[in-house]
Amino acid sequence: MAVPAPIDIPSVPTPYALKYGPASPRHQFNRSVLKSHITPVLPLHPSAPPFSPNTILIREYSEHYQRSLLKGYTVYQLYHINAISEAALTPCSLDNPIHHLLARHRWTSRPKTTYEVDPKVGGGQFVATNDVVWNVLTPALRLASWILAYVHMHPWVESSISLGCKSLDSM
Repeated sequence: MAVPAPIDIPSVPTPYALKYGPASPRHQFNRSVLKSHITPVLPLHPSAPPFSPNTILIREYSEHYQRSLLKGYTVYQLYHINAISEAALTPCSLDNPIHHLLARHRWTSRPKTTYEVDPKVGGGQFVATNDVVWNVLTPALRLASWILAYVHMHPWVESSISLGCKSLDSM
């Protein structure tokens, strides 16, 4: 693949380079713009004006670079199927209640094997009735509870349960 000629001008990062960091200098062709090379390369519209040969080479290189990083996919393809998104993520504070299936009273207080908690952190048996143990378990149980509460909204759950494989190209 031919490599475009570099241009020596002060660098300005693209929004994707600001967010994800620029590609290494050996992948920068236009020195005036620092690119991440993970900006989605949109399909060309048939009525678009012709691009310069250098622009076409950069587009081809960016697509090739993305496919080498992303197991054969481009950022545009992953963006199109919502595998990646620019939407702001909703913060999670894990202040949700613990699911009733994971509630403290459901945990055994007499385990078959006894494990002792280090006396430096409070001591006692490694059981849910021990406050030291429960305080350590609580964040993980809240996360598990959150996942259970919203399991219907995660497409990966359905695909992992059904064991059916779908081609991403057909989506």
